[in-house]
Amino acid sequence: MGLSYHDLSVLRFIQNRNRVPLAKVAIQFNRNETSIRRNIDKINFHADRPLVQIDLGWCVSLLSYDELVDFIRHISPEDYDSSSEERILVMVTAIFFNSYVNASALYDQWGLSLTTKKQDTAALRSYLEAHGLKLITLKKKGLGIAGDKLRLRFLVINILHPLLEYTADNRINARRANTPLEKQTFDLAEPHIQTAAAEAVRQLNDFLASKNLSLNYPSKKFLLLFICLMTS
Repeated sequence: MGLSYHDLSVLRFIQNRNRVPLAKVAIQFNRNETSIRRNIDKINFHADRPLVQIDLGWCVSLLSYDELVDFIRHISPEDYDSSSEERILVMVTAIFFNSYVNASALYDQWGLSLTTKKQDTAALRSYLEAHGLKLITLKKKGLGIAGDKLRLRFLVINILHPLLEYTADNRINARRANTPLEKQTFDLAEPHIQTAAAEAVRQLNDFLASKNLSLNYPSKKFLLLFICLMTS
């Protein structure tokens, strides 16, 4: 069984705190302690050495942040169990930047069954409806999205926002610790973002300087994405 987004979230949580009670980890993820122990066993099974140990009811991280990043970046698609939600986010991003997605080709690439594709398509339809958007079928192309374009842009901004980093030299790069499907999502967006990034940075910095304003890091990322996607 491969690693999942939940497994990696547990690993990130423990690594960020270095040492945390097992009970607190269970509460954080709304699981029981036995379930968290299984997550840790699976994480350690997929690593060259133990990454987390449990010592007298405490979860202890045995890796640095750089080692965490390296571990996540080297997870192969074959060793990763994606969730329906992750796959939905890939499809929404693909549709936004390419106008449609060939879901059959995508699920063949992921090695997933037709049944899984049908279930995910139904979940995607519900997900879009909850955001005031509609899933449509485009003849000889695949799936598309109909509805308010601004709603769709904000939806894609929320998808991409955690997946990127804004660097000190005014560049927008992929977050180092993206999972395989997060990397696929960002890769779909990156050519479009990078095309608009320099001008977006200039516009935002000029505006902030003219108004003598400053923004925190998440807000600056959000506005840069908004400017980039308004040109897409």
